[in-house]
Amino acid sequence: MIWIRLLGAVLALLWLTGFQSPSSSNHTNLHSLLPVQVRDLLSKKPIAGASVRVQGLALLAITDAQGRVSLPLKSLPEQLRVFASADGYMGASDLASPRTGKLFVLELPALKGLQAADALIKSPATRDPHRHQHRTPDHMAPDTTGTQTPIMTTYQVPTHITLNLGGGKTMRIGLEEYVKGVLPKEIGTSFPLESMKAQAVAARTYAVRYTQGGRRPICITTTCQVWSSKRYAITDKAVDETKSIVILHGGKIVEALFFASCGGRTINSEDRWNYAAHLRAKPCIENKGSACSVVCNPSQGKTSTCWGIYGHRVGLCQRGTQSMGKCGKKFDEILKHYYTGITLANFSSTPPPPKNDAKLVSETLKDGVKTSPNQRILKQWKLQNTGNTTWDDSKGYALLHLSGDRLGAQSKLAMGTKVGAGRTRDFVLSVTIPNNKIGTFESKWQLAQNGTR
Repeated sequence: MIWIRLLGAVLALLWLTGFQSPSSSNHTNLHSLLPVQVRDLLSKKPIAGASVRVQGLALLAITDAQGRVSLPLKSLPEQLRVFASADGYMGASDLASPRTGKLFVLELPALKGLQAADALIKSPATRDPHRHQHRTPDHMAPDTTGTQTPIMTTYQVPTHITLNLGGGKTMRIGLEEYVKGVLPKEIGTSFPLESMKAQAVAARTYAVRYTQGGRRPICITTTCQVWSSKRYAITDKAVDETKSIVILHGGKIVEALFFASCGGRTINSEDRWNYAAHLRAKPCIENKGSACSVVCNPSQGKTSTCWGIYGHRVGLCQRGTQSMGKCGKKFDEILKHYYTGITLANFSSTPPPPKNDAKLVSETLKDGVKTSPNQRILKQWKLQNTGNTTWDDSKGYALLHLSGDRLGAQSKLAMGTKVGAGRTRDFVLSVTIPNNKIGTFESKWQLAQNGTR
């Protein structure tokens, strides 16, 4: 349970989610403050009212009119990850270095301008027609035996890999954390989720094979895959929903090559390098329009529906994944189109079980507020849906009075609108303090589905 107490001379309001129980935090004996500013990625204007938190700390702060907030820290680690979110923006995070004492700036892309934001988020080098990935081919010969290749459903992936940062510097990082840093630079934030999930599996597979299961470092440039410490909510989601999934062919981890766009058709690997059974030429739906079954027309005129040829054309076409995602294809369908005869290890087509979860983002009327008899009070909670369900009146979701004094308020606050995973909802409760009684009043409220808290 989460207990949010508002203790005054007269009133105590509590909110209980019934979903989650974070640990409490004592911010005494602080060593330093980390100054943070949250800005719009495109306009660079400060974002007021943004929520800021630090990974691993039970600490939440709200930015002021200048988009600024100072986070109290008990210690000064070399690096820590700072998250920020705001209404109308995609959440983002990056690594801060609190020991420098410098202002840490985190820029959020507006949800209505993701395509424009991607011009800044994606690495310009990924759009270079001549970019290449370092290859680790196994020189597989064509299978002429007629025997079926074995199908493996599991594959042991490393928990951590080492990054070659250049200049003799390396960094040890979790595999999933690494993939979360690759997606924004390689595919951006504006593609359909299923397209991003296909890219996440390809990027993870490429890294596992390149590092030989975590035994050698991987570079962070287009020679391998572009990586940075900046991450975004939607690309993090794509990685989380494909956790540990990798691509196999004949029981072996494949070379999961990918590129920007192919002009209508990919090519066989031996047309550029050596033969690989999973890298066969495929027609590519990469229409700029909305056609879902037509391969783009690589005409030279201005009416061409193709994006042009950018990259080596072997393996997964990113523009093709975009079109397939827009047309309703799932990530496994996308991968099996571009990589021939593959198996997805550690993958289950069974959707995850529903999970109700919530987090308190902010609230009005903090501890210590005093009230007077017969006074009408508005209490507001901003709650974030941190589960994988959608809060919807038709599905029985509501904020219910649990126990204690109702203080003239209605017993149920309806959703009024659908609240999807990651979204927030403001609940406003109007209560009136009795005029014939002095003391402490306690009112408990809790999120529920069909009355189940």
